[in-house]
Amino acid sequence: MELFDVFNKRRDTRHFTNDVVPDMVLEKALRAAHMAPSVGLSEATKYYLLLEQHIKNAIHELFQSENQKVEAELLHNTALLQQYKKLKLEAIKESPVGLIIATDYSVLEKFTIGISGTADTLQWSSVCALQNLWLSLTEDGFSLGWVSILNFTAFKNLLNIPAHEYPLGYFCIGKPATDYGQQPMLQKDGWKSKSKNSEVKEIKQLYPTASNAANFQFSKIAGTNNTLLKEALIKKTNGKTKPVGALGILESIAVKVGCILETTAPEIKNPNMIIFAADHGIAATGLVNPYPQVVTQQMVRNFLQGGAAINVFCRQNNLKLTIVDAGINCVWKNEDLAYPNFTVSKINMGTKNYLEVPAMTKDELVTCLQKGREYILQLKQQQCNTIALGEMGIGNSSSAALIMHGLLNIPLAACVGRGTGTNNDQYQKKLKVLEKVAHQYHLHHNNIDPLQLLQLIGGFEIAMLTGAYLQAAAEKMVIIADGFITTAALLVAKKLQPNVTDYCIASHLSNEKGHQQMLAYLQLQPLLQLELRLGEGTGAALALPLIQSAIAMLNEMNDTDSFQINGPSN
Repeated sequence: MELFDVFNKRRDTRHFTNDVVPDMVLEKALRAAHMAPSVGLSEATKYYLLLEQHIKNAIHELFQSENQKVEAELLHNTALLQQYKKLKLEAIKESPVGLIIATDYSVLEKFTIGISGTADTLQWSSVCALQNLWLSLTEDGFSLGWVSILNFTAFKNLLNIPAHEYPLGYFCIGKPATDYGQQPMLQKDGWKSKSKNSEVKEIKQLYPTASNAANFQFSKIAGTNNTLLKEALIKKTNGKTKPVGALGILESIAVKVGCILETTAPEIKNPNMIIFAADHGIAATGLVNPYPQVVTQQMVRNFLQGGAAINVFCRQNNLKLTIVDAGINCVWKNEDLAYPNFTVSKINMGTKNYLEVPAMTKDELVTCLQKGREYILQLKQQQCNTIALGEMGIGNSSSAALIMHGLLNIPLAACVGRGTGTNNDQYQKKLKVLEKVAHQYHLHHNNIDPLQLLQLIGGFEIAMLTGAYLQAAAEKMVIIADGFITTAALLVAKKLQPNVTDYCIASHLSNEKGHQQMLAYLQLQPLLQLELRLGEGTGAALALPLIQSAIAMLNEMNDTDSFQINGPSN
């Protein structure tokens, strides 16, 4: 056959004859797969042949289990469910040959070109191998069916596939029993039609990203300075069946939220917590942190599996949680990437060691700011009006202390705290190292540019937090700030747009040195004092119920006008 004839005849096949697949056909197809391009000659593709019927039967049971879940999700749509049940989705038991094609991620430990590879490029290499194999089978009059409706964890365990390998799917191989009318089977059965041609657009204009971070522009943030609205909210709060001011800070929170949301009857809608996580180059030296850098990755995996403090508090308070890899020094496996609340926006494998060079480039900083903005815009489209912000990154309390020192002109010793798990000797070493950094970059000079400071000492997660603060305030959202590190990002945002704090609520006073002075400068009064120094957004998650209580008081508590309460005796 000519090449395009092979392309045209290649089908995702579900109906096979009983014809045996000759060894020479299979060997030729596997040889074609091995000839496919692979990034860096990584040879990351592995093959497993399945011919035993009892093994096919066991895999078929896994398919049935997952397929029943799909059918259960379609119960509300009878017509769609019936159409789905008519589809022939697999031929695991019927096809003569079963094949598993898997990506071996262990090759990343010995990658052949450059300093690292990525999980995505390895998998793409495996897909190239699959396509070659498929086309070779088609040329010889055979075909392949791709089965992906499987619980891949159970699938791997059943067949004892190594943890560092991840299957693309289960592939049925045999001689096709039909050509499906020379069209894709799903199209023939009316599930979906494939377009005749691909959509191709020519790009004729450049849209360059600003190469200078100082030129990066955010939407103008207006202050919450509606005097009439504020007076109405104060009057409403004072008019409740209680002495004026008896609910303390809750009353001022109710007024502030009303001013942010521009209503005397505010409502928290779809609150979301975002944790930005990244590594810091200096953490790899061990000079400023007692824990190794790998703990960032380990803790994020703990977040994904729902076992961290922030998971507990978010579940308790019905707070949606998103974890963002802003620049963690690791390559994730596919089973990690499968978590629905995990997004990878990796700028790099951590920042550079700022003892030697600036932590990030100007373009990396701009990208971080843009990413922080994009996450807020996505949540705004989902009708979210309240955002809680958290972070994770071994060594990031050092960056936060340097930000505080540079922007507030406060002596470094008053800014540098112990961070996580630091003893007295480690603290003194940390302070000495950070004093060297401050001197090296002249951070003690007045009026240092906040974005230049962020570029010099990082990190990626703090920069994304800065972008998130600025965009959330521009969108007039309620912002719940967490502890020392997230407040450092707020300091940067405040220097760029002074009105940003009009939209912010300080969730708690951290036990980390310097946080109280940060909040005093920002004129934010913390809701809680629990001696927290965990990070992760835990303080913000704990504060959300108090904010909701303040709003409930404003909206649901009786007014003295409608419920008689005698005033104080004279």
